[in-house]
Amino acid sequence: MIVKCIERFGKNLPSDCLTAELRYSERDKNVEFDLVIGKFYVVYAMALFGKYLWYAVCEASMEFPIFRPAPFFLIENSKLSKYWIYSYIEQQLSYLSNANFGFPEWINEDYFYNKLLNDGEREIKIFSEYKTKMDLEFRDPLIIDSAEEIDAEWLLCPFCIDAWQELTKFEMVICPKCCKKMLNPHIKSVL
Repeated sequence: MIVKCIERFGKNLPSDCLTAELRYSERDKNVEFDLVIGKFYVVYAMALFGKYLWYAVCEASMEFPIFRPAPFFLIENSKLSKYWIYSYIEQQLSYLSNANFGFPEWINEDYFYNKLLNDGEREIKIFSEYKTKMDLEFRDPLIIDSAEEIDAEWLLCPFCIDAWQELTKFEMVICPKCCKKMLNPHIKSVL
């Protein structure tokens, strides 16, 4: 799933959106989130706080995901990651998330997200592996260059003229030599 940021100020959210998430209160309306308006973000997980979805995205200055309110974004690509599972837990407190989408470890392991935020080595490794896959899973709207198809398994980089065998079924590929991110010509993106 890919979203485009259209807002970053708490004061422009619906009045009950910030307070639905445990970390914020009414006094946080003046908060300015570290987001870039116009930037596209990969959504690594989603959670329902109160009646609002919050997306886990990697902000401009961070390598780990932070939840940000869905009203800050427009959906660019609504396809859900193939790595996600869904969890619903009946909560007594309205500010806790009871509906969650994310990769299995995030959803099934108690405190996975907290450990990730607190530099848990195992959690960082797991997130990094999923992040690499999810960053390539769907077409990046800003990238227009495509690798060249040699045959059903091989691609050619138009930048460094290196060829490599590409067996993934992601919409994006990265040249192993020059590290340029490109469209995968083997996969036809349907938005």
